Amino acid sequence: MTGDRPFSELNLWQRIFAEHWDEFRAGFRAANNRDVSEHWDSNVERMLDCGDIGQGYYEYLCGDCD
Repeated sequence: MTGDRPFSELNLWQRIFAEHWDEFRAGFRAANNRDVSEHWDSNVERMLDCGDIGQGYYEYLCGDCD
């Protein structure tokens, strides 16, 4: 679950989720007879995409000194 980025580019937190998220989801499903909430999946995807220039970025500019 890392998208198009090489695993080596992920930070430690992202690597933990990339390696174990699918296993966690399966365990959650088995224990609770339902899937994880959709917003959990979307938040994990966003966290994994964080820092990927291909996903876009914000650029800030000082209005006083440029």
